[in-house]
Amino acid sequence: NKNQKQRESVKKQIADILNISESDVRPVAVERFMLGEQQGWKCLYSGKPIDQVEALRAADKQYEIDHIVPFSLILDDSRQNKALVLSSENQLKKQQTPLMYMAGKKQEEFISRVTDLYKKGIISKKKYDYLMLADLYSAQAVELLDEWKSRNLNDTRYVTKFLVGYLRKNLLFDRSASDGDPVFAV
Repeated sequence: NKNQKQRESVKKQIADILNISESDVRPVAVERFMLGEQQGWKCLYSGKPIDQVEALRAADKQYEIDHIVPFSLILDDSRQNKALVLSSENQLKKQQTPLMYMAGKKQEEFISRVTDLYKKGIISKKKYDYLMLADLYSAQAVELLDEWKSRNLNDTRYVTKFLVGYLRKNLLFDRSASDGDPVFAV
């Protein structure tokens, strides 16, 4: 309920900013707004300002939502694994973590920016850990990524158990046509 109220409030703010109706606000604009607000409307990777209106319109592809740890590696599509960044920064990053493609002063400024957001309580420990991964193959990275997979596998088990019980209770089956239980989980 809290998240739903927050999303409705964000939709209203976006509608006001873009001068459109709330029904015309796309889900990607809501996600961009929430990330932009969290990041202080600055590209998390470069520190350059993000034009709020352009980012919410998303017509010119100047800004993108990037998976901090590549989605293909951990399938984490939560906001904890996302950042609103300049498209050019996302292209430079490729299939790496931010610290893998940055070097020198740019890396130092990034670490400072992220640490400041974490210390102020603006980003979670999980997002901070994702942003601070120096590579994808260290023991720390394997532990962090396995933890996410394990947690989601447990969530899937829980949901599956619930759905099997729900289907058994609420659907009528022709028991004469089957051998055994018509609802089961694999």
